Amino acid sequence: MYGGSTPPGDTMKKPRSSGGVFALMGSGEGHDLTSTTSHLYNESVSSLSFCERVFIFFMDTIHYLSPEGLKKMQEELQDLKFVKRREVADRIETAKALGDLSENAEYHEAMESLGTLETKIFELEEILKNHHVIQPGGADDNVVHVGSKIRVRALGKEKILTIVGSNEAQPAIGLISNESPIGSSLLGARVGERIEVKTPAGMVNYEILEIVK
Repeated sequence: MYGGSTPPGDTMKKPRSSGGVFALMGSGEGHDLTSTTSHLYNESVSSLSFCERVFIFFMDTIHYLSPEGLKKMQEELQDLKFVKRREVADRIETAKALGDLSENAEYHEAMESLGTLETKIFELEEILKNHHVIQPGGADDNVVHVGSKIRVRALGKEKILTIVGSNEAQPAIGLISNESPIGSSLLGARVGERIEVKTPAGMVNYEILEIVK
């Protein structure tokens, strides 16, 4: 399933403002939290580095996710949008009440937190717009693909690896990103093949012993 799927609850009614930081921002009654934090974000986005801006505006690749990974990401997005946003807005309201913003450390820290929060929300939304859910048995079981669990031999040792999307990669426990040198080299391989992989330690030969069904 490709992107465009709407995270559960994403159509839920957004929290409404009742004054405080929202009124101070000129939003008044009737403006929702998303609109308010968007205005606040415009103030803080200038603090992002050039590399961060380039990164967030060019996330146009397909992101592979397991069903569990997709659910976890959807839940995280909901928490950021409807819980963490409110918490940061409250911090900004409290900081503004302290007075002169030019020398208000609490205010600047809260605005920095807002920038980080909105960047993370943007990233998650972009991933969910351009994702592909990995379904067991959805491809040729005789060829290594994203989602394959494989038994390999490298440097005289056998190990179990699972090829996953970059967002779920954890090399320490055998979850290898499809975009990594090892993962990308193993894609398309069949049982019995030997694949030479360029690693930081030099060239390493991987033998595909089994594609675990």
